[in-house]
Amino acid sequence: MLQHFPDGFDARFPGRKGRRVARVPLRAHGPWFEVSADGHEKLASLALRMGGIGFSIYGYKDKYTDFVLFLKAYPDVRTSGAGGHIFLDFVEETGCEFPSTC
Repeated sequence: MLQHFPDGFDARFPGRKGRRVARVPLRAHGPWFEVSADGHEKLASLALRMGGIGFSIYGYKDKYTDFVLFLKAYPDVRTSGAGGHIFLDFVEETGCEFPSTC
């Protein structure tokens, strides 16, 4: 980032006042060109602090259509292989590992 965007670190420093980061609309070349994944652990057992009760929600979304391609709840995602299993579940359900195969 320092090589391509030298002011990026200073502009995004938490608590920095002054100039805001320019926000632009999301753009994609077409469906399945770019797929984003994210997880939400706000209902996980560590966040709820209710003992072993909780679950995490993970999903994949197409950037072009804004369509949610995959959304599942998992009981425990803190293990080392959880990310791989979530990705493999996505591939198994959608049949798409790369945009060229969709």
